[in-house]
Amino acid sequence: MCIPATAGVRQRAGFDRTRKHGRQFVLKKGSSGKYHFNLVAANGQVIATSEAYERKASALNGIGSVKENAPGDAVDDQTGE
Repeated sequence: MCIPATAGVRQRAGFDRTRKHGRQFVLKKGSSGKYHFNLVAANGQVIATSEAYERKASALNGIGSVKENAPGDAVDDQTGE
């Protein structure tokens, strides 16, 4: 079930009303009471999962950090191939 976020929550997390590249962040609260987020591809596949956070605000900050820091990052290929 999706619950609409307030404008303030969307702003802190860096969300806008559209999905870019068909991906979206999905914020969840686990049975332990901790929060985590998944980055979900357009086909519904989870392509990244965060660590667990004690507070929702911390998880939202984590989403913002990924959105801010990941777009231009290089790939460190350590496969030796």
